[in-house]
This record gives sequence, C-alpha cells and structure tokens, in this order.
Amino acid sequence: MASASSFFPQVVENLTRRYRDNLTDALKNLGSSLSLIPEKYHVYLDAVYVRPRVYLRHPPRPAEEQYPSDYDTPTPRDVDGKPLEPRDNTPPPDEHVSSAPMPLITMLERMHRESMQIVLLGEPGGGKTATLQYLALQFANFGDFVERLEMKDAWIPILLRLPDVVEEIKRNWNLWDVLSAAVNVYLPDEGIDTCSQLLEHWKGTPGLLVLLDGLDEILSESDREAVRKIVEAFVVDARNENSSVHVIIASRPVGHRPLPSFQDFELQPLRSREEREAFLARWLVAFRGSTDGQRFIGDARTMLNRLEGTAVRRYLGNPLMLVMIAQTVS
Repeated sequence: MASASSFFPQVVENLTRRYRDNLTDALKNLGSSLSLIPEKYHVYLDAVYVRPRVYLRHPPRPAEEQYPSDYDTPTPRDVDGKPLEPRDNTPPPDEHVSSAPMPLITMLERMHRESMQIVLLGEPGGGKTATLQYLALQFANFGDFVERLEMKDAWIPILLRLPDVVEEIKRNWNLWDVLSAAVNVYLPDEGIDTCSQLLEHWKGTPGLLVLLDGLDEILSESDREAVRKIVEAFVVDARNENSSVHVIIASRPVGHRPLPSFQDFELQPLRSREEREAFLARWLVAFRGSTDGQRFIGDARTMLNRLEGTAVRRYLGNPLMLVMIAQTVS
C-alpha cells in the first residue's frame, strides 16, 4: 500500500495506471453494470455503443411542457394505403435549439478548448448513462477521442451516480470526499488519504473528467437543489484555483434549470433508418453471441419494417426501446 508520504512520480504513475486498468475492466462489459442485461450475456460497450449527435440547447425545456402521445391512434397511411414514415419521440426543432446536430467529439472539442462544463440532456432511455460510461471508458483506456482532442495525456475519468451518493454529498457539502471514495473503489488496497492525494495530483495533471449521472433521479427537490449548488461551487472553486477539472452532468430535459457555469447540450435520438438498423443489429449480435454483424442487418431491417406499422413506431428512435426489442427477440 502506498502511504501519503510516498508520492514520488513513479508511485503516482503506478497508481494512475492501476486505476485506469481497473476502471476499464469494470466498464467494458455492460452486463456487469446494467440490470437490463442478464449476466449470461457478455455485452461489450465498445461493440454496441453508437456515437450520438448532440444539440446545443438554450434555454432549457419548461417543466410543464409535454409532447402528445399517439400511442392509441391508428397507423397513418398515404392515399395508396401504405404506412407513412414513422415518427420518433423527439419534438421538432424549436427556439430552444441553438445549433445544428454535431458529433459527440465536437462537443468534447469545445469542452477541451473552452474549458466548458456541460449538462448532457436526454429523454428517458435516450443514452445518457451509456454515453457517460462510454466517455469514462474512452478516457480511462486512451481511446480515439483522446487522440482526436490532441491531448498529451487523457483526463482521469471519475463516474458517479448522483442518487447513490446524495447523502454523502450533502453531509460533507462538497464533492471531493465522494470523489476520493469513488477512486478508492478501483484502488481497494489503498486508503482514502492516498486516493485524496491522487485527486490533488490529477486535478493539476493530467486533469479530471467528472461524470455525474442521474441528477433528475434525485427524488427530493431540496436534495436536488442542494446537489446543484454543491456542483456549481465545485466548478467555481476549481476555476479559481486554475485546476484542470471538467464536469459533465446527465439529466432529463423536462424540468431542468440551467446551472450558471454549465452549457446545456441534448442528445439526438436515432433519427435515420440507417442509424436504427445499425444500432439494433449491434445488439442482436451481442445477445445472440455472434461475431457476424452484417448478417443481422437484414434481421434488424425486417423487425423495423414490422414495427413501423404498430403503435410503438413513435419510440423507435429511443435506444433503450431498441435494446429491449433485441433482447426480446433473442
């Protein structure tokens, strides 16, 4: 075990490598982190994740705004009786959208270049959690995003699910103790003091990427507001100290209120037929234990053709819906 007094560069390097390796091992198999996936399946995040596009949004969507459901309405058809193009569950572009859709890497480039803090908005099942997990995996394992960002060294990712740690955050009225405990999970042979000292080192070099999932899932409004204030104070303090700390918070858009130091982006659903087919085919491959992804494109196309004439057509742009379809048919 490394002691608090033994933080020579080689010690930091070894502990950092162990942390990255252990985090990578924990994240790469989704079966160990998503209750939806039975343990018998080995579903690898890199194999099934489809990089989404995002919108820059301002201002946020009002809490009372709802979009009507057509769940019980008949299938719309053209004059020849053929089903019309299916709709998804995302409202059309409106005054809240401040940009055209951009690749996820473009959002990260802005984050890197402008020292931007981000709230990543998305509908239920829209891929918020998977995106945070994927970003953690990318930065832990020196994925191609790190190369695209032209980083000398990858930020150290720390992934937290806010509803699980809200009491600890409120009790300490800061994030640092909770982050130290999160690091300790992947360095179980080290003490909290060691993990705290690692954080002190990492927030200077190479920098921290703090990924906070489930802000909207904190049930108590007062708890949610307390966490918002603590996170805002956390990034302001980091900025005042010239620390390299970068935060992405995931939340649903309905009811979201902006944080002063953060920019809102929103995940775009799977809009095109090609995106949906590719996504569904990847999950069919995973659930059926095959390595031949191309053979399942036809299966995915057939399933989507059938579903577009049903009441669920409106939700086919939702990644979670397609995962459930793949699991059911497999």
